[in-house]
Amino acid sequence: MKKFKKIFIFCIFTMCTAMIFAGCDLVNGITPSIILSSNFNTEYALNEELDLTGGKITYVDKNGDMLIVEISSSMISGFDTTTVTNPKRELTVSYECCTTTVEYTVIEPVMLTLGDLYYIAPPSPIMYIAGGYKLDGNGVGMYEYLFLSSPTTICYGLNSKAPKDFNIETDTSVGFSEYQFTTKLVDKKMTYQFETSYANSQTETNNVKFIITIEDENSIALVVQQITTQPDVFQGEGLIQASYSITKYSAEYDDEADEQNLQISVGDLYYFNDGFSDIYIYFALIDSKTLFMLTSDFVPGDFDFNNIDIYLESGNFECYEYVVEYKDNNAIFTVSPLGESGGTMLMINVISESEIIIPLYETNTIFTKYISNN
Repeated sequence: MKKFKKIFIFCIFTMCTAMIFAGCDLVNGITPSIILSSNFNTEYALNEELDLTGGKITYVDKNGDMLIVEISSSMISGFDTTTVTNPKRELTVSYECCTTTVEYTVIEPVMLTLGDLYYIAPPSPIMYIAGGYKLDGNGVGMYEYLFLSSPTTICYGLNSKAPKDFNIETDTSVGFSEYQFTTKLVDKKMTYQFETSYANSQTETNNVKFIITIEDENSIALVVQQITTQPDVFQGEGLIQASYSITKYSAEYDDEADEQNLQISVGDLYYFNDGFSDIYIYFALIDSKTLFMLTSDFVPGDFDFNNIDIYLESGNFECYEYVVEYKDNNAIFTVSPLGESGGTMLMINVISESEIIIPLYETNTIFTKYISNN
């Protein structure tokens, strides 16, 4: 009798188990399931919308057959980017009777803050792209300043004062304008855009667009695009574009820069190559009174300071007499052709121990100091 009871209980247990698994569509020992086979975007900025581009799941049905399914918004629950209190969180993907979870992150993008000052030391790239800065001294010594003047406007302009002497409240009455800006989130970074225009002549109009990307708490990337229209000269538009990395002004950083006292030394060879050709442009101080600019196809390691006369005869080499003054890590050269009187102004920004910026071809060009491996 006891043996019969045990057999009866076992049969009841087996039947119940079968009924439970039948509710989960268990057939042939297979439980339907889904797995994430192709992930979608899992990093979001504050208030950014869900992006399911590329997201796919693999669904395995009760017969063991597999189906690739693109993830749609109707399959998602638990997604929220309205706060960053808990940066890491989970959302749920549901399909048929199956679910899986995906971890995602919400970050708060860095934005411009009232009171923060950004600047570009001379030579001014914007003066260059706007055609106002030439080697005749027009625009020399002008710093470009950019800051948030209100929650909806950006103030931009030029001033001769160095950042440590510049005052947002009192030094912006002349040479500065405020611009309404628009914002857009691009690759999790906040961008600000504003535009201005001016006329160079009766037939030429220049539209300048500023695109600011907040890289981090201490730096921004600035892209300046100028579209020049000359309807009486040619049909269409000409686009000039330049990009710059700008550091937020810090009194502490400024003091450190002053202590470095960066300068260009006699005998140091600086070069530039655009990466698309074999032509190099060289700059160096031959001695305390003479500098040269040279265009050549030889590589920096082949340059020989003892062959200055040979380079000069090649026709691609120019020597100048110079007088230099260093101010705020800028080398202000007054240059003139050898043996001639007069001179023009050449502003070179010494940005590090190994790089200088020289205004070239109506934009600022970074020249790198050549360091021999020997």
